[in-house]
Amino acid sequence: MYRITDVRLSRSFMQRIFGLSTIALYTSDASDGIILMKNIRKGHEIKDFILENSERCRLMRRTVNMQDISYGGGHDLDGMHDIGDLH
Repeated sequence: MYRITDVRLSRSFMQRIFGLSTIALYTSDASDGIILMKNIRKGHEIKDFILENSERCRLMRRTVNMQDISYGGGHDLDGMHDIGDLH
């Protein structure tokens, strides 16, 4: 559970009629970054449960959630050399 970085809830029109939700779990796992749970009852309660327990597991393991916020295009946006680029 400590690898879960975010949880999102969505509902289609038909899911709203029947009281169902889709829960998307975003993980830091390289092999499967998104896990979808479709047609779940009590979606808000389950989403909150997953978020609370994933945070508790991270605290127990003393792991910090790290996200890669780099541009990804390989371009240096500020025009300055980065520390890793110096030889």
